Amino acid sequence: MITCTRANDPAMNFDFTGGAVTVTQGANRVSEAGGTRVETLVGGSSDDSFIFHNGWGNYTITSAGPIDEDILDFSSVSANLTFTLYKDGRVSVTDGKNTLGASAGIENIVGGSGINTFIFEDQGGLDGYIEGGAG
Repeated sequence: MITCTRANDPAMNFDFTGGAVTVTQGANRVSEAGGTRVETLVGGSSDDSFIFHNGWGNYTITSAGPIDEDILDFSSVSANLTFTLYKDGRVSVTDGKNTLGASAGIENIVGGSGINTFIFEDQGGLDGYIEGGAG
């Protein structure tokens, strides 16, 4: 698990590609070697970006941090995506092969360049925006 929870932390960028994640916070950088050890992530208290690319792997964001402006960015993904928004505010995403498990603390979503399907279960929604992407 990668966690950053101090108050007033600089924003974190989580970059998911090839089944591995790289986390950058200011001048600090952590790369996951091998692509199999990290499955859950916890964001910080600033506006974190979770950036996904084709073949991102399987992860869950247990908390993106307190209410701020955290974003799931799938703009680099060309596969068709299904986003499910739950009543408790969690969001899950899949392309049929890669999966972001039901993740908490997300305020904003940017879809990919394929077809983006958004499912709102039991009054599910976000405290921010959804940008459907090119698909």
